[in-house]
Amino acid sequence: MKVKVLYRDNTDYTRSVLTFQQEFERRTGDSVELVSLDTVEGSETAKIYDITSYPAVLVTTDSGELQQVWQGEQLPLINDVRGYLH
Repeated sequence: MKVKVLYRDNTDYTRSVLTFQQEFERRTGDSVELVSLDTVEGSETAKIYDITSYPAVLVTTDSGELQQVWQGEQLPLINDVRGYLH
């Protein structure tokens, strides 16, 4: 399973995204991939998973199948995301 966060840098929520990433990795030992919407990968990922609100936290299988998504400035609880990984 993979955790990705789609976001835009230099926005009101950038700091909360970076804090989420650091805390998630510290508390779980699992990694979070930050993907900027200003890149080709970021915009393609948003299209593939029909993401319309940012930041967006996605949990996918290793093959890319979407398991769960949270959209909007209210980031999910770390334990909620972690539950999809194990």
